[in-house]
Parts: sequence; structure tokens; C-alpha cells
Amino acid sequence: MPARRHDRPVRVRGVVVLGERGGAVATLRPISPAEGVSALVGNAIFAGADRLPATFGLVARLAGDVPVYRATVPDHLYAAPRAARDIFELLARLEPSN
Repeated sequence: MPARRHDRPVRVRGVVVLGERGGAVATLRPISPAEGVSALVGNAIFAGADRLPATFGLVARLAGDVPVYRATVPDHLYAAPRAARDIFELLARLEPSN
């Protein structure tokens, strides 16, 4: 599935967090907003300890506003391209047409 290009900002419609590698095929499962915050906050970039509350608030808002999914992919580098396509296809089935 080719990436769509946009010449202006677009709305975030969901977030995929990579989970542990394993299994024969890529999987995707929705996670709760609370689990989403936990999964996302470690990846948030903030500019110092005084910014941490604001950063945490933004992550919590994101996890509450859009679906967050955990993906697993096979533990083989050669399988990465197929796993990425599979994840995009799984997401496309979950998302209503625009």
C-alpha cells in the first residue's frame, strides 16, 4: 500500500505501538486509553522536567482522542516489509472510508 502524501497537516486518526516481536504473522489489537498512555509516554520528547506535566497531558489527550493499537510482528528482519503491509491492511479494515 503506497503512502499517501499531503501538502498540509492532517488529523491523527490513530496510533500504532510496536509490541514484542514474535509469531508468524503481524497482528494488531486495540488497547485501552490508559494502556495507550503508558505505551506512548516513554516515547514522548519533552524539554526538561518542568515540561513533563504538559507532555504527559498531551499524551493522555492523544490516547483519549484516537484509537491506540498494539502491533506484533514476526521476529525476522526479512519479514519486516510484509509485516508493515499487513499492519496497514489491518488498519484500513478498521477505519471507515473517507
